[in-house]
Amino acid sequence: MTAKEKDGLLLSVSDVCGLLKISRSCFYEMRKNGELDIPFIRVGKRIRYSKAGLKRWIQEQEKICAEEQQAEKERRERVRRHSPYFRRQKQLERMWS
Repeated sequence: MTAKEKDGLLLSVSDVCGLLKISRSCFYEMRKNGELDIPFIRVGKRIRYSKAGLKRWIQEQEKICAEEQQAEKERRERVRRHSPYFRRQKQLERMWS
């Protein structure tokens, strides 16, 4: 174990899996597919991930998810506005106003 590992600056694959609440097989599958592009370093034969790198990756994922959720919300609103029900509702509102 290196000094950095003792300080807790580096995480093993098991540590990362535990923090992300995913299995090791899911971790390796995601890494293979490019979905999990967390920067890593090699310590001897072992791969280690920095806590800072993992934190940055999580923040990037949060930003991506927020953008996707906003896009989905906008798409649903466009669909809703073009629905016959919505147009009829607006006609009735204008009629009764």
